[in-house]
Amino acid sequence: MERQGFVGIDVSSGWLDVAFRPGTELVRVNNEPRAITRLVRMLERRQPELVVLEASGGYEMAVLERLLAKEIPVALLNPRQVRRPSERSDGEDGCG
Repeated sequence: MERQGFVGIDVSSGWLDVAFRPGTELVRVNNEPRAITRLVRMLERRQPELVVLEASGGYEMAVLERLLAKEIPVALLNPRQVRRPSERSDGEDGCG
């Protein structure tokens, strides 16, 4: 099966907000071992091209470790460095 689509995960201490693209599907799961296991199984079935995971003070580590263990492509991004161009305060375009 060819990988397709993208997944974004917004992380907090209590839950993970998961967005699937293309499309508008949103899922909220508890940030706890059983729920993370179910989420990873879902992602294994869907086989996204990439999961983008928010770095969030360590709250992301359990899901990151599970994704890596299952060889699901994942990128860990610092939310302070990822902003829409209109929200950037430094006047730069973020390219370079």
